[in-house]
Amino acid sequence: MDAMAVTGAVVHMPIFHPLIGMDKEEIVTVARRIGTLDTSILPYEDCCTVFTPKHPKTKPVLAQVEAEEQKLDVEGLIARAIANTEKTQIRYYEDEQQRLSALHLRRAGTDAGDGGVVHGGLIGKLLR
Repeated sequence: MDAMAVTGAVVHMPIFHPLIGMDKEEIVTVARRIGTLDTSILPYEDCCTVFTPKHPKTKPVLAQVEAEEQKLDVEGLIARAIANTEKTQIRYYEDEQQRLSALHLRRAGTDAGDGGVVHGGLIGKLLR
């Protein structure tokens, strides 16, 4: 609870904790019901595993958190995030024929109304 109170004190937007009153079994039951359990147990890294420290503070001190935040170059971090932003447009096609027509036009170098978006990664492989 201490960590949640400190986080709430330094964040300037609402923080919602919809699962705070549930135990693990209740959470798993809800995940099954809404269809997210299979995804939630995949072995991939997510932001929780990537950014969680090995030894998180369970009783942080607000003054220390605020002092550490003052050391951050927030404007620089924002500028770097904006500079490294990638735009990906994902289109939904009603049927396979419509998808293939758009793919054919894209390969022919014709703008199929997608603003010349270049697809990369998995989506790019699927469209090639």
